[in-house]
Amino acid sequence: MGVVIVFVVLVVGFLYTYNHPPSRFRQYRATGWNSYFHIAAWGVLFSTAGALCTLAMMWLLNALSWFADFFPFIIGSEFRFPLLGDSIFTYGLPAHLSVGTIFSLILGAAMAYGQAKSKGDEFKRDGKALMKEYGRLSQSDGLEHLLFQSMQDDLLVLITLKSRKVYVGIVQQPRFLHGDLENVVIIPMLSGYRDKDSLAFQISHSYREYYDKHDIREAEGRLTLSHFRTVIPTAEIESASLFDLQTYTQFQQDGNHSAKS
Repeated sequence: MGVVIVFVVLVVGFLYTYNHPPSRFRQYRATGWNSYFHIAAWGVLFSTAGALCTLAMMWLLNALSWFADFFPFIIGSEFRFPLLGDSIFTYGLPAHLSVGTIFSLILGAAMAYGQAKSKGDEFKRDGKALMKEYGRLSQSDGLEHLLFQSMQDDLLVLITLKSRKVYVGIVQQPRFLHGDLENVVIIPMLSGYRDKDSLAFQISHSYREYYDKHDIREAEGRLTLSHFRTVIPTAEIESASLFDLQTYTQFQQDGNHSAKS
């Protein structure tokens, strides 16, 4: 019986951490025993909440039974109502589990799933709450904080791959929202490569010019910006930084001027 309860508690915790974006983000970043403790902590919390709600319902039904007994007592009748809470929630099963135990675990699972989905939907509706939570979660990771700053300050991010391929683009959405920490998703604006000797960034393609020429917008037309999103495996990233085209152009001009002098 104990093993079954522990298993169900872990399932309850998994339901919450998988459907609640911030908890899913922490879960994916956790390793070893920390991962199990994170799931177990939420499982115990919601299972306990389910047990307390079940106990409250049991007491409420018993109170109704006692109240119903008051009327036969007034008229002198021998009839007595059974304690509904006790008769419903303490009914024994072959597996030595009471209906109350099963009901409390099911209720805990429903509460975990409902709370997680509600919070996830709130993040999708409320951009300010989403960015506030993402900023808090990104504090402990350099790359994550850089992506957050790119979105917050409306700046492009420059990502250099191990192959010296370079992408400059807009971070599409916080990674914790979709739970994919293995990849960074951007809408490319520029692409190029690092010079093999100087490692200077050389632009090869300007996606922005193509978007403007064909009137490709964020949410209009047959093709939108999201159709051009590029998925970059985190394991292939050599370095990342914020990027401002005006500053880059000025550096290029200053460098050419110095070389001519």
